[in-house]
Amino acid sequence: MVRGDVVVEDADALARAWAARSDHLRRLAWLNTDDLAGLDLADRRRGWAADVRDDAAAPPAPSWVGYRLRPAELTFWAGGADTASRRVRYTRVGDGWQHRYLAG
Repeated sequence: MVRGDVVVEDADALARAWAARSDHLRRLAWLNTDDLAGLDLADRRRGWAADVRDDAAAPPAPSWVGYRLRPAELTFWAGGADTASRRVRYTRVGDGWQHRYLAG
């Protein structure tokens, strides 16, 4: 489990994230709509193939946004058949992390 603050990225970070995405993911951002999803497979393939935009040059789709999670707490579970499970919780303290073990 992860807990923390979620914020919309600033414009520079969004531009870097968009540029780092693959052509496929940039095309998905533009084309993967509920309308397209409602079509049968053949029509979805035709719609995908008909898109001739230069994915590398395309600006971000209007619906595309990026978020950053600033974690404050992480919890992991571990267990096995030969002992009781336990959790380990990491909590952000300043620039570092503290951890403690909890019952699973």
